[in-house]
Amino acid sequence: MGRFIYGVLLAATLWLPSFSWAQSACTAMWATVDNDGGGAGTTQSLRYYNFSTNQWTRIGTANLTGNPNALAGDPTSGLLYYLNRTTGQLRSYNLNTNADALVGTVSAPPAPATAANIIGSTIDSSGRLFLYATNGGSPAFAVVAQVSKATAATVTSWVQVRTTAGATPTIAGSGDLNTDQANISYIVSNTNPPTYHVLDLNPASASFGRTNSPALTITGAGGGLNNAGVAVDPLTGQAYFGNGNANSVTYSLDVATGAATLINNTTSYWVTDMGNCVSPPAAPTITKSFTPVYRSGSPGTATLTLIFGNSNSVPFWLTTDFRDVLPAGMRISTTPALTSTCSSPSGTPTTAAGSNSVTFVAGGRIPAGGCQVTVRVSATASVSPYTNTIAAGSLTTTAGSNAAAASDTFQVGVDFEVAKFQRQDATDPLQTGTLIVGAGLTMQYVLTISNSTDGGTGTATFTDTLPTLITPVLSVTPVMAGGGTCNTTSAITGGRTRISGTVTSAPPGSTCTVTIVARASTTAGTFQNTVTIAGATGTTDPDAVGNTATVTTVIHPAALLTISKTNAAAGVAAGQTTTYTITVANLGPADAPGTLVTDSPGPGLSCISMSCSTNGSASCPPALDLPTFQSTGLTITPTFAANSSVTFHLTCEVTATGQ
Repeated sequence: MGRFIYGVLLAATLWLPSFSWAQSACTAMWATVDNDGGGAGTTQSLRYYNFSTNQWTRIGTANLTGNPNALAGDPTSGLLYYLNRTTGQLRSYNLNTNADALVGTVSAPPAPATAANIIGSTIDSSGRLFLYATNGGSPAFAVVAQVSKATAATVTSWVQVRTTAGATPTIAGSGDLNTDQANISYIVSNTNPPTYHVLDLNPASASFGRTNSPALTITGAGGGLNNAGVAVDPLTGQAYFGNGNANSVTYSLDVATGAATLINNTTSYWVTDMGNCVSPPAAPTITKSFTPVYRSGSPGTATLTLIFGNSNSVPFWLTTDFRDVLPAGMRISTTPALTSTCSSPSGTPTTAAGSNSVTFVAGGRIPAGGCQVTVRVSATASVSPYTNTIAAGSLTTTAGSNAAAASDTFQVGVDFEVAKFQRQDATDPLQTGTLIVGAGLTMQYVLTISNSTDGGTGTATFTDTLPTLITPVLSVTPVMAGGGTCNTTSAITGGRTRISGTVTSAPPGSTCTVTIVARASTTAGTFQNTVTIAGATGTTDPDAVGNTATVTTVIHPAALLTISKTNAAAGVAAGQTTTYTITVANLGPADAPGTLVTDSPGPGLSCISMSCSTNGSASCPPALDLPTFQSTGLTITPTFAANSSVTFHLTCEVTATGQ
């Protein structure tokens, strides 16, 4: 058989919609490797190909069992399958746990071939496992069979590989079997020059085991061949294969022309087989965050969290070193407290006290579901925000690189914010929109000064200078919640009332609420009122967002409203009807929009109808609904103009005597 070294990646550069980009089980191109080139019985390992360094990189430290070959990945489960050619046993390898388990013993291919001649396997997109055996003797032949991944029992019996014309293709022993991302299967020969053949591996087809003719000749691969591996990179669909005698040689392959290009040549180990599975992987993601976002005092410390996302069902591996460089002025804390769920024998994120970065070296493993790294950082001064950004493409793995950048900002200081509300009456809803208040009436401003839950304890001052049309201020009441203290002072400056105060030693999440009761001027007008806050001495508030709040108030001239109710009858007997006249008048000088009129009948009366008339420019309610008038009331719309009136006429039946 010769050496079963080297892989050929049969490239199919198609991305098919039938393959899901999430939860893929195909995150690398793999190989079985004879670690020291000593042949069967020596240490054999599992490796993935690092396309950044063009090297086969070992997965873990454990060795595979026996004389491994016929490697293939299952897109449905994420398991790798291989054959121990010494015993004919089919084994599975779990990339999540590194567990190497026996499946069962494969039925031997037809004589004169033996289990030692089984040197290729593949799993198609539906998860069916096929084995490939060749006989280097005379006459030479190749056979394929489908076997159970659960028991290793034959599902489709061994069938001799022939061309569509029924001829025996020239294979010359060794070689390999593979399926690409288009679900097309291939055989790579061990001839000089090598060839590859499209192979029908549909068990339901009458052409099962037949190859297309003619085969494509591979050029540029050199002489002294011992082709033993073929696979595709599941990330790109590019094809690769390998050959050699005393060394391990890997080539990329142009499947359109057959041109081979050398990408790896080593004598330190021999690749005995290559394999892949057919679904493209989901790319890695990375996010980062500081907790807390603000910290009072200098230096300010926080926990930096890096989350490496992996939505695939199996791990992938870093192909280059990943390094997160902290912004100027920020360093790893003197007590880094580094934690990581990304740890593996092949690479663990590292840092050091006083360093300006966190490093995750090539070969590091990101497990299915992802992992995270946390470390304490320290910012040296209260300066502009410390924004830490990881650029798109910075995390390179066997499953691709991060498409989106990851960024977060840390600030030394606290984040105070202020909001301002207003209302005409103490029972009205608070609002931030324009308020219309009647001339000479009382109103309220309510200020809320809060310290963000993301920050640290701090002290802030605030100032609210009321306009001259709010005269006088009747009361100012501060109430503190969540810790700390809040006090206010008032003074008249330039005919305006200035209210100032201090929120002292306010913990994260605390709030000071200041209620201001004032009287609107009798003079109509429109004005704005703004409150501002700032960090007091010893407290830095680097975030200016939310440090001011403004409301608009309109003082409307007052309107004098009157209402009267008459009934011309001196007495009414039970069962008779009577009419009530209700007149609502606006004597001015201002309009009275929103005037609501309600009339609830007393006991012994049952009102049966109503009508409406007006005087001046007033309008009756558009819907004269009697039950509404007697319960919640009717509004005189659109405005109740000055010097106008509305009269309601209610006809009611007397239902009882003595009323």
